[in-house]
Amino acid sequence: MNALSKGYTSTRLGMLSRLSEVNSLLRVYRQGPEKLVCRSIMEALGILEQIERVQGKPVRDMDILEIGSGQKSIQLAAMSQGNRAVGIDRETSNESLSVSSLLHTVKTDGTVRAAKTMARKAMGFDRAIRNEFVKQMALEAWPPLNIQKMDAAKMSFSDSSFDIVFSRAVFEHLENPADVLREIARVIRPGGVFYCLLHLYSSYSGCHDTRILAGNIGALPLWAHLRPAHRQKVIENTYLNRLRLREWRYLLNNALPGVQVEALMDDSDPNHLAELAEIRENGELSDYSDEELLTVTLKAVWRSGSCGA
Repeated sequence: MNALSKGYTSTRLGMLSRLSEVNSLLRVYRQGPEKLVCRSIMEALGILEQIERVQGKPVRDMDILEIGSGQKSIQLAAMSQGNRAVGIDRETSNESLSVSSLLHTVKTDGTVRAAKTMARKAMGFDRAIRNEFVKQMALEAWPPLNIQKMDAAKMSFSDSSFDIVFSRAVFEHLENPADVLREIARVIRPGGVFYCLLHLYSSYSGCHDTRILAGNIGALPLWAHLRPAHRQKVIENTYLNRLRLREWRYLLNNALPGVQVEALMDDSDPNHLAELAEIRENGELSDYSDEELLTVTLKAVWRSGSCGA
């Protein structure tokens, strides 16, 4: 089974659910590319800064692999500056709106991906993203990117091919994350760093309902996907492996000895805390700890060879 075989466009949705997804995506597009690009660049630079602290040297002239580079590939573009960066993904983005290009997308990734790609390009969203990236990074042009369609659980790369492997908001979509972790341990060089951020399913937004991801948090009760009384209101628009915090910790520690795992809790919103207290009073979510429910992002950092690897 392909480790990236289930994604946003391979998940079957009804007409109303798909229209809800489209409306949420349009809400994001209407906000313009400036904030999206700035946030993505800052995240990429922040990741590089943390990796540099782990490695003890600048990230320059290195071989970098991104697992799940996505359609916009902003972070891969940022990390490619001064480095040799490669991205792999289940679905790759075509560069044009030509008939042959769209037919190829339909054949390889399905009609939904082709339609979404055509809509983004026809609206000029992809072009706006790239122009904004060039502007904010003070470049002359969008950098050429090496993005390959590949199974992350069965990479074609040779052993010890990369100095850095990173992934953001991808591992929660993998059917076989343990297999992918073993491949990462194989393709990373001794002393290399793996940096991963994943979206925890038990968080309030872990269901990946596009209404929440687009910023409309009030569209659903908090943690609706974990509460039987509200679960039917949730539209999960993508495959999610639904692993819990303890399961992620076990998988990561088993595959990558010496890995540092940090639950990044978001306990700053008083409304979330108040609603959680009310939920607890009603006897709901008793099987989940506050750490699980308030952790949106799980961070894992591993240096190859750090503990007998």
